[in-house]
Order: sequence, then C-alpha cells, then structure tokens
Amino acid sequence: MSTLSECVDSFIENITVTDRQESSISQSVKNLNEHLKNKEAKMGVRRTFTAGSWERDTIIRPLDDVDVFAVLDPAVWQDEYGQRSSPQSVLVSLKNYLNGLSDYEGKVTQDRPCVTIQLSHKHIDVLPCFQETGRGYLMPSSDLKFWIFTDPELLEQELATATTTCKFVKGIIKAVKHWKREHDISIPSFHAEEVTVAVSRVVTISDHASGIKEWFKRAEIYLIKSKFNSGAAYDQAIKKVQQAKERLAKAEDHLRKDEQDEALAIWKELFGSVFKVLDLGEARSFSSALREGTLRVAGPGVLSTAAGRAIPASSGYFGSTTNE
Repeated sequence: MSTLSECVDSFIENITVTDRQESSISQSVKNLNEHLKNKEAKMGVRRTFTAGSWERDTIIRPLDDVDVFAVLDPAVWQDEYGQRSSPQSVLVSLKNYLNGLSDYEGKVTQDRPCVTIQLSHKHIDVLPCFQETGRGYLMPSSDLKFWIFTDPELLEQELATATTTCKFVKGIIKAVKHWKREHDISIPSFHAEEVTVAVSRVVTISDHASGIKEWFKRAEIYLIKSKFNSGAAYDQAIKKVQQAKERLAKAEDHLRKDEQDEALAIWKELFGSVFKVLDLGEARSFSSALREGTLRVAGPGVLSTAAGRAIPASSGYFGSTTNE
C-alpha cells in the first residue's frame, strides 16, 4: 500500500494543471491582452499583467480564475472636473466593450470587483486598476464604491522567496485551495497563500503531508479577519480549520498505532475523491457493499457507501473477498 506521503504527493499532482492546460490559458490571456490594449477601442489600457494563482503557479484543477490586471490611463478615466471615474462605471464600460467582441459575446459578466469572461473550462477575471506612485495599484473595492490599494506583486515576491527555502510551499497551497473548494469555505485564495508563506517561515517542512498538517495546526494564528468578505466568512473558516486540525490529529494517532488505512480514510474525507487511496482493502469494502446493495455512485467514476445513486445489489466486482 502507498504511504501517506505518497498519497498526498499523488493528490497534489492530480490537482495541478497540465502542460496542455497551461498552454491553453497562455493563449487565452494573450488574446485578451491584445483586445484590452487595442488603441482603437479607446479603453485607455496602458498595459496588462497577470497576477493571482495563475501567475504564482498555485492554480488548481478544475481551473479557477485567472487574474488579468488592466492598468488604466488616469487621463482617460476622469470627468471634466478631473475626478476619477467610479469603479462601477469603469466595470460597466469594460464589460460592454468585451461583450461586444465576437470572441467573448455572451460570455462576459460583471463580478465584484472585476469583469469575468467565462471560457471553455476556465474563466478569466479582468481587474481594472490605476498604478500608484512608487508601487502598488488602486482597484475597485468589493462594494464598488471606492478605489482601494492592492499590491499583488508583493505576494509574488514573498512566495518566490519562501519557495527557495521550502520546495513544498506551492503544493501545500494547492492542497489547501482544494480543501476550501471541496468544503465551500470562503478563505480568499491570496490569504491562504499568505498563511502558507508565514507558516513556512516558522517551521521546518519535510514533505507535503507534514506541511499541510502544519498549515491547519497554525492557520488560526495567521488568518486575519479584515481580509475576509465578512465576519461570518471568517468565523466559518476558523471553525472549519479547527475541525480539520482535529481530524488530522486523529489521523496522526492512527499512524502512530500503525493504522494507516484509518489515517488515509480521514485524509480522503478532508480532501475528497481526488485523494486516491484505493487498495485491496477498499476494493473488498466496495465489493461487500455492492453485494449488500449499499454501494452508490457519487459522481462520474466515484464510488461511495454514503451518498449518490444506489447500485443494484450483485455478487460484487471482485468476487469472493475470502481465500476460499
């Protein structure tokens, strides 16, 4: 049977984007940038740059958002009194322009604080911004009433530094992102990355599995309430992190007792069907459930004894589970 460390490494590989997907994203971003910077469109876009999980190589499958920042010319986006245009007016103009292009017609929606283009198997978030003197940018606030400061390039620098001292950082981030997606937990992705960087600075991480355990053990300390969309989202995140920490501690107890099957079952419970632990023991369990009529299909290629469409009882996929 595979060890816990091997199963975790395989899980992270399963949620990492493929070379083909990377090529597809690169081409989509290149095409979008050409549209945004087209001077004939008169959108006042000085330049664009990618940020977020795509740029930092922490994006996971199924593909989540790719962030493209559109740096605007202040002279274009102001009224006759020299007042900067509101975030809402900029986003509406950006949405209307992109939706009017044949490449994106019917695929563009306004989100907060961006415009989203839904393409096949991925979506791209376009964030308008104004460059500040020195460093950083002003981008729309979540309520679209103000322009607020952001510095996406700072996290990229911090993550690059952390990666030089701990090669498992990006894998840990991907695992945490998958966990929060699996359980619908509203930790901002950039903040999950910030927490990972902070954890990597205070502990020695020997592999992905130990790093993930350390993340959940210490995340409560580093999660900052003001970085969440609401107090309720923060409270939910803290509660879920505590529950995951307790479950991982239980898994560690099983490992100390040489009960690897039980430990792996807990990890699978936390990270879902992508976390593969199928071995002879699980095959026999599924076979027994099939004979008893309790085996279910929870999704395409996903067997379960807890949820999903029931499979009629039969003699079992694997025949007898004894040596007789």
